Amino acid sequence: MNDAGSLYFGVGNAVFTASGNKVWNNKVHDVSDASAMDPKATAATGFTSNNQTGLVDVENNLVYRVSGDTVNLPKAPSASGLENTIKNNILAFGRLGMIEDTNP
Repeated sequence: MNDAGSLYFGVGNAVFTASGNKVWNNKVHDVSDASAMDPKATAATGFTSNNQTGLVDVENNLVYRVSGDTVNLPKAPSASGLENTIKNNILAFGRLGMIEDTNP
């Protein structure tokens, strides 16, 4: 992988986010980016919610040994009340970190 996540959700934009998305009971491990071939490669994550996606329930997942963050939230939902829920997950050994929220 070179970008995004093993589990990737991009179902939102500045005016809308889809509701009812669930990421439950997954096992994601040993995921790496393409940095061995491309020094500009971005790290591979376990779960990424992008493009102002909100209302995603991320629960009971096991994510470990990924070259990026175990959870990456690069763009927050556009309005309050659309927050993602991340609970009861086991997140371990993310090379860059456990949770990255670049635009809370």
